[in-house]
Amino acid sequence: MAASHDRPGKVGRAGNGMAGIFFDALKGFFTGMTVGLLLALLSASWIWLEMRMNTGLMIPIMTLVCLAMAVWKGTIFNYKIFLFSQLLLAITFVFIYGFDPVALRVIPACLFREGFLMADMSLDNANIIIVAVFFGGNVFMPGEAAIKKRCVIRGKMGE
Repeated sequence: MAASHDRPGKVGRAGNGMAGIFFDALKGFFTGMTVGLLLALLSASWIWLEMRMNTGLMIPIMTLVCLAMAVWKGTIFNYKIFLFSQLLLAITFVFIYGFDPVALRVIPACLFREGFLMADMSLDNANIIIVAVFFGGNVFMPGEAAIKKRCVIRGKMGE
């Protein structure tokens, strides 16, 4: 049985070469940030754990884990997983803090700032980064198929 790299037109594990690895890494990054924020939110609501460790560290740790899984295993994260993790994050936030707009502006930004060890960063800047990650994931992941199709048509995929 021939391996995927032995077939014509197929490069690497997914047939997309470096571009495929890049797309997988981006999907892993977006999903990891969302799952990390979800885990940080859950662990921050446990006072005993919050007093003993930096629960915001869940964000960069899960981002690195998801990035490594995406690059190592290939296409394991997709838009459905990303949307599901966003839905879980929203439900968890509403369950823990209710519909408090002040908590929505402060808690995720504090967890992000604490997790990336950036105490000097303003909450507004942390919120901008968080919104950019969610926006980027929601724009990139559905459009990934169109990007790949356009690159294949132009003959630039797998180079």
